Amino acid sequence: MPNRIILIVQARMNSKRFKNKIMFEIKKKPMIYWILKRISHSKLVNKFVVATTTESTDDEFANWIKTNTTFKIFRGSTNNVLKRFFLCAKKYKAKYVVRITADDPFKDYRIIDKAIKIIINNKQIDYCSNTLKPSYPDGLDVEVFKYTALKKAHMRAKLDSEKEHVTPYIYKNKNLFKLVNFSYKEDISAWRLTVDTKQDIKIIKKIIMHFKDIIPVPYYKIINYIKNNNKLGLIRNIKKNTSYLKQVRYEKI
Repeated sequence: MPNRIILIVQARMNSKRFKNKIMFEIKKKPMIYWILKRISHSKLVNKFVVATTTESTDDEFANWIKTNTTFKIFRGSTNNVLKRFFLCAKKYKAKYVVRITADDPFKDYRIIDKAIKIIINNKQIDYCSNTLKPSYPDGLDVEVFKYTALKKAHMRAKLDSEKEHVTPYIYKNKNLFKLVNFSYKEDISAWRLTVDTKQDIKIIKKIIMHFKDIIPVPYYKIINYIKNNNKLGLIRNIKKNTSYLKQVRYEKI
């Protein structure tokens, strides 16, 4: 395990906008099941972890992960997610960290492995993602960064927005970190393949129900299905990272 690549899924039940969404059932399985199954096919990740909170509201969820998956479970701070990530990465002696959010059912190991290859093939890179200049649909985003960058962010981050959203300190400080972005062949970043609302889950459910088994389906086939199905009602042009941007505006007042 020379690269010690640890994938960390951040998840909690008490989501601000849509509580318990990660356990919303689709095809008799909770949404988190589809996410974990799809990303577990990564060829490069050495260890998979779900990082949740120490709140009692996450007890049942943590037990579900232990009972129904092969993912490790780590529990940490509720609001200081940066600290939760750092302590989790430290525990598993990570050299590289893959950050995944638990509200994106179509996360794809192919995109994850692409990001990993970019960062491990260039030792100067501290952070690699497809989000600095978005082109993939919202929900197919991935971030991979060095443990050393995560540690520095944990030690230096001061703002609540930097602590709650894990990576802003890294990508805002281009003088401290070498950042790299990779793009899709076209810009369809206005598409929403993520779950923030109950309206989102209706769209996600339609897509999952269309395929016999969504787990092995590559992201580009999902994209092609959406392009060829105008009646799907895909939600577009909704601002991304609204909670983060709102928090940043508040901090500037």
